[in-house]
Amino acid sequence: MIGAGRRGLSLTRGALIVAVAWSIVLVVGAFTVPLYRGVQAGGTLAPDGSTGSFGQVVTATLVDVNGPRALIVVGIPLVVSLVVTALLWRSPAPTAARVVAWILTAAVGLVAMAGMLTIGIYLVPTVGALLLACLTQVNGAASAMPRRAG
Repeated sequence: MIGAGRRGLSLTRGALIVAVAWSIVLVVGAFTVPLYRGVQAGGTLAPDGSTGSFGQVVTATLVDVNGPRALIVVGIPLVVSLVVTALLWRSPAPTAARVVAWILTAAVGLVAMAGMLTIGIYLVPTVGALLLACLTQVNGAASAMPRRAG
């Protein structure tokens, strides 16, 4: 039975590491990954007086388009992941810590659902990893407890 508790603990910690790592990727990606693409139209005037037009493909990152406030949206999962990691890293985590972890995970899940048509889909891996951490923490803590004989 002790082995099952250790497996649950390592699964919990692995899920927490994935949640934090993906959240860091989201923040870095907000600065570096072009999420928006468009064509910028322009015109030219030829020496003979005729005009022509051209289009130039332009791309922009989340921060380019939305400014620093975009960091709030992508920073929330990172902050929540770090807090949940601090709460659940110990095994077994206190009951109050598990309750707070579940509430924070549900809050990030709601943010992901609310933003599903924009960047919410990118929050799903963080939400999934946090859910797995919460689930395995509860199960891992219960399976690590000694059972009564009889």
